[in-house]
Amino acid sequence: MKLPIAINSAIIAGTVLLYACTVTQQAPPTSLPPSPLTPAAPPPSPVTLASPPPTSPETDFFQEAENKAISAKNIAQIAQTKEDWTLVATRWQQAIDLIKAVPRSNPKYALAQKQLAAYQTGLNNAEKQLKLPALTGSKLADNQAPSNESPGQVYTIDTQAKPTPNDTPDLSKLRNLLLAKKWKEADEETFAAIARHPCPTGEKPECLAPTLRAIDQLWVQYSKGKFGLSVQKQLYEKTTLPDELFKQINWKLSDKQNPNAISGITYQTNAPAGHLPFKFLDYMWTNAGACGLDITYSLLDYSPEENFIPPASCSDKSFSFPKQQRSR
Repeated sequence: MKLPIAINSAIIAGTVLLYACTVTQQAPPTSLPPSPLTPAAPPPSPVTLASPPPTSPETDFFQEAENKAISAKNIAQIAQTKEDWTLVATRWQQAIDLIKAVPRSNPKYALAQKQLAAYQTGLNNAEKQLKLPALTGSKLADNQAPSNESPGQVYTIDTQAKPTPNDTPDLSKLRNLLLAKKWKEADEETFAAIARHPCPTGEKPECLAPTLRAIDQLWVQYSKGKFGLSVQKQLYEKTTLPDELFKQINWKLSDKQNPNAISGITYQTNAPAGHLPFKFLDYMWTNAGACGLDITYSLLDYSPEENFIPPASCSDKSFSFPKQQRSR
């Protein structure tokens, strides 16, 4: 009887040992080395912060300052009230703040320092005007500080003078449109008014000068010095290149097949200085290129006491002004 008991004990012991081995083989290892075929996980990517918006080019400070200065000069030419001179002083102060922002690394830094002195002189003159008693008309002109600008830089019209019937066409419609800030309609009326000019056929181009000057004065007056032929003229004189002028006033030459085609015109008050008027200049540029611009701006300086000499760009080149279409 002892033999079967021993056998049973051996069987039980073997069963327990076999079970223990089975459990040991099925238990997962506590740590396994990485498989050589499994690539290591990449490190977490660094957080990328949004880049700040690009700042304006450095030259923008200089050009914006110049635009404000031009506006101040133009308003000063027609300023008659303290409100007008307050605006002049504000524009000069804006020009000063902008020109001070031109960094030393800017190629125009040295020029900016010279302009700063000129801007300060302009501001001082405007502040002197604000301290004077209320003046009107010709008295204001007598008390204006002398300008350091070269003659003809900005055309000044005597506000007390009344043109003769043959001097300029009726500009009352243009005046009302500009007063209402209807810039697009005013631009179209400018073209129409010039087309109605009283120059007889075959007359010299200087006969159009009174009309251009009267139109320019209205644009400068009602835009507070921002728009006008004389505003464009001052910018043009700094470059003498049509392409550079167009860049400054945001006129775009967009078609290589028609290189004189201009686009990008906006009739908004926040348009760049000199952006308007457009339609008449577009006509002159399309028909005569640089000569069209030069002849227009030179007529702003014409005096009846002088012999008009066409610009060099118009040598041996024909051009014409727009004419009103007569209905049959």
